[in-house]
Amino acid sequence: MMTQIRKNSVVSVAAVLATGLLCPWATLAQDTIFTYQGELKEGGDTAIGSFDMSFSLWNASTDGVQIGSTIDKPGIVVTDGRFSVQLDMGANAFDNRSRWLEITVGGFTLAPRQPITRSPYSIQTRGIFVDDNNKVGIGTTSPAFDFHTKKLALGGSNQPAATLGLQWSQASVPPNEDWLSFRVGGTFLNPVGQDGTHIIRKAGTALHFSVEDTMNSGSLTPQLTLTETGRLGIGTTSPERVLHTVGSVLFEGNPGNPGVTLRNTFEGEITAKFGLSSTALNDGYAYLTDQVNHSTLYLRDRQVGIGTSIPQAKLQVEGGTDKTPSGGGFIVLGSPNGKNISIDDNEIMARNNGATAPLTLNANGGNIAFGGAILIGHTIVTGDTNVSCPAETKVLGGGCRIDGDAEIRASYPSGNTWFCVAGDQSGFIVMEAYAICANVK
Repeated sequence: MMTQIRKNSVVSVAAVLATGLLCPWATLAQDTIFTYQGELKEGGDTAIGSFDMSFSLWNASTDGVQIGSTIDKPGIVVTDGRFSVQLDMGANAFDNRSRWLEITVGGFTLAPRQPITRSPYSIQTRGIFVDDNNKVGIGTTSPAFDFHTKKLALGGSNQPAATLGLQWSQASVPPNEDWLSFRVGGTFLNPVGQDGTHIIRKAGTALHFSVEDTMNSGSLTPQLTLTETGRLGIGTTSPERVLHTVGSVLFEGNPGNPGVTLRNTFEGEITAKFGLSSTALNDGYAYLTDQVNHSTLYLRDRQVGIGTSIPQAKLQVEGGTDKTPSGGGFIVLGSPNGKNISIDDNEIMARNNGATAPLTLNANGGNIAFGGAILIGHTIVTGDTNVSCPAETKVLGGGCRIDGDAEIRASYPSGNTWFCVAGDQSGFIVMEAYAICANVK
């Protein structure tokens, strides 16, 4: 039988106890249920019987805004004035702001509203919010991620960043400690150019990135390592340079920015650059240059250009200097301090340590074909009736000249000398021999 509340009676609820509020790691819907226990009196006397009750949640002790819907609980049994009821307002109703419970008994709204208080252990969960989709928020009641932390800055300078850290430590055996932190935002820790998101590791330790088939794998194989000295290794945990890769490397541009450039800088100046570029579709090339584009090397359409970006042959060289015995040339084969061959845009010279040297063609035999006139460097020497070429040269040809009526009986070479012989003569004559000498074997 339902107990009726008299219109002129005074009904009150006291001895409030709320438990089970806001379990921070709730995974099931029923985790939002909490138990409310109270004491009901009628006209100062202890109430006994069954009562129809309604419960609603508010954001203020009086007036204010109702949070969520009203929960009706008919036939609540009250024994010796005490009753217990389970309520589910949902997780979103409790966002770490104050809440009051309004109770209606038999159509009469009781006053004052009862404050919803935390149990002692739930004090340590303050600031943690779990919504109805089991998303956890710290510093926010609208988590956008499964785990969402938010730091609300006051504005202006010297504002702290939002941080998240992992730390491990042990008592005796080194290493005694290791930690990793993530930092987002903030205005006082970031020098110019270093604002944004930071991943920070303990000094003296390496940061590894691994891909494994199972969680908590006992054997890890890092694919990427950042050492304590700032070297990055890909495929190696012991990088020997600032960037050290093991395995093939692919650099690929895109139509909007079709270039890749690697450059070396010393004391603020670019000392060398290597690049992959493209000026049009399927017109890519690679280049290597110094800071002022001297001796630029291009690889384009399977042809190499030095000093030209559009080579017309398998190897094309432009921009060298005229060769001399002591240096110069477009191409030098051999050591400048020893035997070498220098080639410029119209000459080939054999050299030896700053001096000219013999040039040998087909030393082991074979014909040498020339398509035009051959101009060979030579020396012309003259004498009276014979003339000898200098040492290390040979006679290529020669002749005789005579003044007067005498005839030249003979004109011939012998060894390294050209001889002239005159015929019968009467009177004084002048005879001159000359020879063409060259450095030939």
